[in-house]
Parts: sequence; structure tokens; C-alpha cells
Amino acid sequence: MTRTMVAPGDDVRPGRVLVEISGRPVFALRGAVPVYRDLRTGVRGGDVTQLRRALAIEGFTSTGDAEGVFGPATARAVAAFYGRLGYRPRLHEETGTAMVPTSELVFLSSFPARLEAMNAQVGGPVEADLLTLSAGELTVRGTVAPHEHGLLRKKQKVRIHSETTGLTTTGTVYSLDSGTALPAASADGGAGSDTAPASRGTGTTGSAPPDGGPGILVRPDKPLPAALAGRGVRLTVEAASSDGPVLTVPVSAVSGSADGTTTVTVLEPGGNRRRVEVRTGSTGDGLVEVAAIGSARLGAAEAVVVGLRTDREQAP
Repeated sequence: MTRTMVAPGDDVRPGRVLVEISGRPVFALRGAVPVYRDLRTGVRGGDVTQLRRALAIEGFTSTGDAEGVFGPATARAVAAFYGRLGYRPRLHEETGTAMVPTSELVFLSSFPARLEAMNAQVGGPVEADLLTLSAGELTVRGTVAPHEHGLLRKKQKVRIHSETTGLTTTGTVYSLDSGTALPAASADGGAGSDTAPASRGTGTTGSAPPDGGPGILVRPDKPLPAALAGRGVRLTVEAASSDGPVLTVPVSAVSGSADGTTTVTVLEPGGNRRRVEVRTGSTGDGLVEVAAIGSARLGAAEAVVVGLRTDREQAP
């Protein structure tokens, strides 16, 4: 590699040179079909149509050539495009007209894109994948505690907050991993909120509760800054709200049993522990609404076990 024009974290726009290999440019254009052959005079197909449309967006039209055909007008458009980049185009040996080698073009399905990694250094050999690019608008993937998953629905509004940049915006739930646990990672607790990295596409998992949890995918209402890609943000979903005062306990006081029941453990004044089967409701600020089921007793001011600690239930 002889030169780099972008660094990891930079935005990539169509028509921009990314690197030079032996003095030749590698650039990106808009297109869904990967480059699989040299594009030169005489070839035809959907990839040629894609190239011509991408060049037209950049201001280099090829009017006069038949649909899907790389003809003289396309060759002139390619030559003019390379000239704008500051390079002479490669010439096809048989026709002497401008061409686009597979080694110099990357098609990306959407822009802006972002350079995630550069896998070579100037002066060094190019091995394996040279560049890692992500394309498309950022989405946010996070996780929720398993007992909160049932409170979430598609199209619910979500507040997205970046503690790093101070940005606060909104989004919408558009995908839920029905009960599928994502890899566990450390994260702040809190019902209805979690931390997660912004990512392009849906392949990046977010932070999770200590034991992992079902996933949630959020589409921001407005495009997020590219600088947030891979960074942690906080998601807050108002799943429900109560009409009046309710009995609540810390989220970490609620346990799920193998038989499907949900319980809290009450610490009685004498030190005995009493398990109470409960029905959960609204959550928020690290608390979850609970109500005892059947003849079980549960009231405000009773102490409940939270891990190795005890805490007091509250009736806000």
C-alpha cells in the first residue's frame, strides 16, 4: 500500500478515494452488486448498469450507450471520473479505452459509509481484507432483562442517550429477539433501559444484564452521527405507566423459577425468609410493579432480599 486517504472512524462518501495500491486508487461507488469482473468496453449486464448509474450520480453521464452496455459513452464517463480523482484511467489493451479494474472499485449499497478498520500500513504488503467498511444509517442493538421482554412491543418509542457526547434523541423499536439471549456483559441495571452500541445493520450485540437477555433493535427517528458507531448509548423504553400508586420492588429482587412462576423473597423480622409468588407489571428506574398472587401476603414496608442485601419495597 502506497498511500491512505481515510482513517478508521472516517465517513466515506461515494466517489472518494480510500487508499492507493502501487499508486493506483481504490474508490467507492453506490451499488448493491459486488464487483466481480473488470468493467470495460464491450461488456454488458446489471453491473454495468450499476456503474453507469453511480457515475451519473457523480455527474458523469453515459447517454448514447445501449441499456446495460459499456460503450464509448461509458468509457468517456469513466475517463472523466478518473480525471476528477486526479488519476489516469487504466486502458483496455484491445480498444485503448478507459476501464475500471476490479481492484480499484468497491460498491457499497448505501451511504454514508464508515471505515471501521484498516488492515495494512503504508509501505507494507496488502494481505487478506484491506479495508473493513460499514454502510447505512446507524441502528442501536441492546438487551433487556428476560422478565421485562414481555413488556416490549414493536413501534414503541425509545429515548436514546449518549453519555459520551451528551446527545439525546428518540427512536422506535422495530425488532425483538423473542427470548434469544445475547452474550452477557456488564451493564447498568434499570427496568426499561439498558446500554448498547450503535451499529450499522443488525450484527453487533449490545451490553446486556449480567446473565444476558433478549435483544432489542431500535431505529432512530433521525440519523445518528457516524461517530457513535460502536459506542455505548442508553436506551429507555416507557413500556407502561400505572394509573395510581403501586407496590414496587427492585428489579433484582424478582426471581424466575423453573416452573414458570415469578417470586420475591420477603425477609421477616425474625430472620426467616418467605417466598411470595407475584405478578409483575410496569417497570422504571430500576423498580418493577408487583402484586401477590392468590392468598400470598405482600405489603409495603416489608423487606425483600436483593442478592445478598435487603431493600425496602416502596409505594410511590
